[in-house]
Amino acid sequence: MDFFRTSTLPILCLLPLAFGVLVGCDSGGSGMDGGDTPEQISSVALTDQVDGNGTVLIGVGNGVQVSAEINETGDGIQSVEADVSAFDAGTITLNDENGDGTYEAAFTVGGTASEGDQTATVTVTEGDGSKATAETSALTV
Repeated sequence: MDFFRTSTLPILCLLPLAFGVLVGCDSGGSGMDGGDTPEQISSVALTDQVDGNGTVLIGVGNGVQVSAEINETGDGIQSVEADVSAFDAGTITLNDENGDGTYEAAFTVGGTASEGDQTATVTVTEGDGSKATAETSALTV
């Protein structure tokens, strides 16, 4: 029903007035109520820190970096986290150390990582609690 999330909503709300009928029209959630949208995640990546070949080994201390470019759009960023549990590394917090909009964190592949092509899911939480997520490209474990 994206039809109701477009700029035609105000026209639909005024239409009953043309017929002398007074109705309420709530634009809440339509994207037209002036509220903030979730942070925009423009790109996410996993980088093999050992040799850059896209393959990491289980249990030998291979390092991986997660990065996310985020365009802050409103209420400020409360947190940026990555679910890297497929690499036996849990959930990690990404930080923007130099204020350039790129949030990063490194982790070590654990001893019980899942074999095969694995991704991470990055979640941005705004100050108002709204969230946006994006999935990285895969690394091979």
